[in-house]
Amino acid sequence: MTEHIIVAVDGDTSHRAPIRWALDRATRTGASVELLFVIGRTWGDSEAAPQPKLIEAADRILTAGREFAQRQAPGIRIRAGWAYGRIAASVVEAAGRSDIVVLGIERRHGIEATFVGSLAVRIAGSSPSTVVAVPYEWADNGSGVVVGIDGTPSAEIALDFGAHEALLHHDALTLVAGGYTANPLLTGLVPERTVDHRRERALETANATVRSMQPAPTVSTREIEAAPAAALIRAARGSRLLVVGSRPRGTAERTLMGSVAHNVLLNLETPVAIARRHDKEMIGHE
Repeated sequence: MTEHIIVAVDGDTSHRAPIRWALDRATRTGASVELLFVIGRTWGDSEAAPQPKLIEAADRILTAGREFAQRQAPGIRIRAGWAYGRIAASVVEAAGRSDIVVLGIERRHGIEATFVGSLAVRIAGSSPSTVVAVPYEWADNGSGVVVGIDGTPSAEIALDFGAHEALLHHDALTLVAGGYTANPLLTGLVPERTVDHRRERALETANATVRSMQPAPTVSTREIEAAPAAALIRAARGSRLLVVGSRPRGTAERTLMGSVAHNVLLNLETPVAIARRHDKEMIGHE
């Protein structure tokens, strides 16, 4: 079945990087692309449908986005539509009929990053499909795909997505495991070698999995002595994409996403994919 990508858009014409990312993938995979604009509904709104002027504004934004996408990739099928509701919940609902949801995010630092990134965190924490967060200033000048490895089932899903992404771009794949050899709170209780060996074993297993693929991308491994999120952010600088796994554990309003994926999203410097296995049959729509 053809891959389907949904791109959440807004009215800012400088925020086109998520559309470009989706079009680049669609060009390589034959995916269809849908632009989605959410007309925000607040707690106090009692109307079942948005006001006509809001619909007109949404249609203008979608028309502009669709025309931009068609100029960038004339051969890609582009759909566009709006939803009415709370933004995070509406995007998560749409994710149920997609393989990938692409979001734009503005890079900030310090306390600002926590608030600016919270919408992406809520969506990524509950989306049933893979979420790709793209910095608005992204220019597609990186190379290589980095995947976070920790030996968990969600990391296996990230590995599969990252390996195929590397193959799509004829790019190198780097598998990264971050962490500290010893936790100061456990000194004397847990052998240091045990913690270290667990990371090595996870990398070895992931490396063997990639090398068994036909075809297989060029692959290398790195162990980084740092907090896992910091290690991944450091390793991904200058790369095309960082891929991490995270099992959805909450709703769009109450997110319990894993701390590594959470921290990476709030401090992203390159496009980041929160990889999910999406087994549902997509719903056809126009």
